[in-house]
Amino acid sequence: MKSFTYNTCAYIHCCCPDVTFWDYSSLDSFLCEEQLLPQSEAIAIKRVIAFRLEQEMAQQQLTKADLARRMGTSRSALDRLLDPNNTSVTLLTLEKAAKALGRHIRIELAALRESAGRCDE
Repeated sequence: MKSFTYNTCAYIHCCCPDVTFWDYSSLDSFLCEEQLLPQSEAIAIKRVIAFRLEQEMAQQQLTKADLARRMGTSRSALDRLLDPNNTSVTLLTLEKAAKALGRHIRIELAALRESAGRCDE
């Protein structure tokens, strides 16, 4: 199958010349402008965490019910933890899940890349 790409902004501008577009040099600058960067980063991190937990569950052939039982929590609480869009998770819950899987949590406070993660205020 052949793939075709085109500049969406140029296409829309051709059809609708009154539409204005902003030139964002990066996705980060767009998210900063829209005041969405912190939320977007939190969701991205949570998606990685949920993905890694599910990978470990699959490797150990554990069901959600099995993991919830090991954690001493409900299946619905585990579903919230595994929901990639639910960023309301506590470190205690993460630690319980990791321990139930024979793992531990490692959190690092790292320097920001110079061009990313900062919004001019």
